[in-house]
Amino acid sequence: MQLELEKLDLLTKDHLLRVDNSGCQLLRQLSVFEYSKNPSCGFAPRKDQQLWSFDEQKHVINLNLELNKQMDFMLVCSPGSDVLVNLRLNSLRDSKMQIETILQENAKLELNILVEDSSLKSCLDLRVLNLLMQSNANCNLNIVYDLQGSSRINLDVKHKFLQSANSGRILINGIMDEQSIAQVNGCIYIGADANQTDSELRQEVLLLGDKARNFVTPALEIFTDDVKAAHSVSVAQLSEEIMFYMASRGLDFLQAKQLYKQAMRNKLFSFDKLEFNV
Repeated sequence: MQLELEKLDLLTKDHLLRVDNSGCQLLRQLSVFEYSKNPSCGFAPRKDQQLWSFDEQKHVINLNLELNKQMDFMLVCSPGSDVLVNLRLNSLRDSKMQIETILQENAKLELNILVEDSSLKSCLDLRVLNLLMQSNANCNLNIVYDLQGSSRINLDVKHKFLQSANSGRILINGIMDEQSIAQVNGCIYIGADANQTDSELRQEVLLLGDKARNFVTPALEIFTDDVKAAHSVSVAQLSEEIMFYMASRGLDFLQAKQLYKQAMRNKLFSFDKLEFNV
C-alpha cells in the first residue's frame, strides 16, 4: 500500500516539507515533515515557529517548545527511515497540542516527550496519535510529565496498528506535586489486518502532593488474533521508609524529593545532555 501525500491535507494545518536525497522542498502550507531513508540536508522552521535542530546522519530532531496557544505537529516516516524525536514542552498558559505520526513500511520512530509547566497553573490538552499504516514498522512513545502548583494535563495517546508484523509501546511516567491534576487516556488499537502485532501500554505515577490527583483510563481495542497486547498502571509515593533511608544519607525532605523526581524523570529518557537551539 502506498501512502499518497495528497491525503495528508485533511490531517494538518500549517505546512508540508519533504526531505529526500535531493534536498528539502516546501510542498504546501501544512505541518508535515517527511524523512526518507538517507536525507542529505536539514532545514529550518519559519520564524514564528519554535526552535529545533535536525541531525541528518542520526535522524535526530530536538524541539524545545513554549506553548501558549494551539499547536499542531505531524511527522511522516518514509519506508526504511529511522527517526528519534526529543520534544520538550513548557506550558506557559492554557494551550492545546496535537501530534500525529505516520509510519510506512520498515520505519522506526522513537518519540520522547517531556512536559513541564513554568506557570504552575496552566492546563495543557495534549493528543498524540501514532498511525502504523504499513508492515514491519516500530513506534515507541515515551512521555514524562512533571507537574506542580495547580497545573493540569489532559493527555490522550493512541497507537493505531493497521497492518501486520508491527510493534510499539507507550510508556508514561507522571510526577504529581502539590495540587496538580492529570487525566490520562491511553489506547492501543489493533485492526483486523494487524496480526502479529506486539504492543504495550504502561504508566507509572509518582504522587508527591497530598492533593495531587492522577486519573488513568487505559484501553485495548483488538480486532484480530495472534497478537501481543498488555497494559499496566502503578502508583508510588514517598513512604516513611524511603524518607528514613534518605535521612540516613544526610538528605532533608526537599533534597530527597528532588532526587526522587529526577530519578523518575530520567527513567525513560534524559534530556540533561541534549543541546536544544535557544
